[in-house]
Amino acid sequence: MVVTLTDRQKSIFLVWAYCSCAAFLCSPCTRAHNNTPPPSVQNSGENASVSIPSNQHRFKRQLLLLGGGLSGGAIFPTKINNYLEAWANDRGGQEGSNDNTIGMTLAFVPAVSMIFAPIEPLQFEFFFEFSWAPEIIFPKDGTGKLFQFSRVSPGVNTLFHVPLKNGTRSIFFGPGIEYDSMKFEQYRAGTVGVRGKLGIRFYERDLVSDFFTCILVTHADSLPIKSERLSLNYTSFLIGATAYWGL
Repeated sequence: MVVTLTDRQKSIFLVWAYCSCAAFLCSPCTRAHNNTPPPSVQNSGENASVSIPSNQHRFKRQLLLLGGGLSGGAIFPTKINNYLEAWANDRGGQEGSNDNTIGMTLAFVPAVSMIFAPIEPLQFEFFFEFSWAPEIIFPKDGTGKLFQFSRVSPGVNTLFHVPLKNGTRSIFFGPGIEYDSMKFEQYRAGTVGVRGKLGIRFYERDLVSDFFTCILVTHADSLPIKSERLSLNYTSFLIGATAYWGL
């Protein structure tokens, strides 16, 4: 299968690669992950007490984090929705509803991911996600049918972190790239997609929680079926959450 990039995808990919390399080369790679000062003795004598810095009670920075999450949001598969409308119209239209309401609009996206954090400000998120968009149509002349538009995507995000509130949370943002394998009915397509991610991270004692929004841009024409192709567009706007644990 030949993978082709649009001009926009090429531009975003080049910016992603340049920013990732520049950030990695310019960052202090020798910086310690846990720069914790030693305990200090506040009083002398028998009643001496040891003051433990508060950051010892926070989440210990890890080189690797493993997690899972769920997101969902809007999709815009125009050609697929046209296909669904034509299918329903050939059978007398949709039962009990205006034909204009036919179409896939929502996707549900479970995912697993692993974060590699060589330094705190720059982190790489490797992910594998499955997206599922269902639509049930009950035509007036015939039985109901469930249509499914799916996407399987391995990829990587380059995330830049800005610490907040003494390191107990951070804002992160960055671009990503992935390979999207899409399927609708008998139509299949594969292409390279690009995404942007923005969110906030909370550090607890044994848990890291991410809450994020993500914009994904991916589109490809399917392999020909009886000399016919269908445009598979999985461009999405997603909102989700992910929980991580240190390895």
